[in-house]
Amino acid sequence: MGTGFLIAIIVGFATQLSQPVPAPDDRWPVSLEITMGYGVGGSSGEYRRSGGGPAVDVLVAARLRSTLRGAWVGAVSLAAQPILVSSDDRCIPASDGGCVPDFPGLPVVSLLGGWETAGGAQRVMVGPGLTTEVDWRKSKLVWVLRVDGALPMTGRISMVGSIRGTLVPSFQGASFRQGSLMAGLRIR
Repeated sequence: MGTGFLIAIIVGFATQLSQPVPAPDDRWPVSLEITMGYGVGGSSGEYRRSGGGPAVDVLVAARLRSTLRGAWVGAVSLAAQPILVSSDDRCIPASDGGCVPDFPGLPVVSLLGGWETAGGAQRVMVGPGLTTEVDWRKSKLVWVLRVDGALPMTGRISMVGSIRGTLVPSFQGASFRQGSLMAGLRIR
């Protein structure tokens, strides 16, 4: 990769950043966010790993009712924190006599509601969701908290960072907690 290529990328990116950012009133009431990052997890049960690994979240949000200071928002989110497969096949003895299982990767579908600032730069949402390891007919209730902040880049595109916490009160006889720190893009 030559110096000319890097200069072209920097100039192109700077040109995009110089595009006017729409005023809050001109923004679409619906946004799409795609974020990726790293997540960790824990459980009240016996599991091999703490659930750390890559995390991804796709969220579609809508401004439901705007005020001078911000707006009430509703959202649908699909999040996953897949667990990397271990190459260690050894059986670690569990307290019940079997082998300690791997920490499950739990995809989450959630309905969130909350508040965003007038310009849409900060957002806090909370709500219920469902998770399962394999069969959605055997899904379990989860609670999700999501806090995100956006930095306008160009036109309708913003960089977004988010913190997401998930609590699974009861799954396979244990409770689970997952948290993730992610970054990505918002289109509004």
